[in-house]
Amino acid sequence: MTASALLRRSDLKRMADIAKSEGVRVSIEIDGRIISISPDIHKPVEEDTVAKGKRIRL
Repeated sequence: MTASALLRRSDLKRMADIAKSEGVRVSIEIDGRIISISPDIHKPVEEDTVAKGKRIRL
């Protein structure tokens, strides 16, 4: 007989939904093991309107 999983798929999905909607890391500790899920949020890319080193004449 196989051992049951620490977390069910529905639990992981619920944690991922919370992490994504709230923008936070969600963690749970089970039997001394910490399982964390964090959202896939990247720092906004700052695009230069003018390429570096290029001169503009006004």
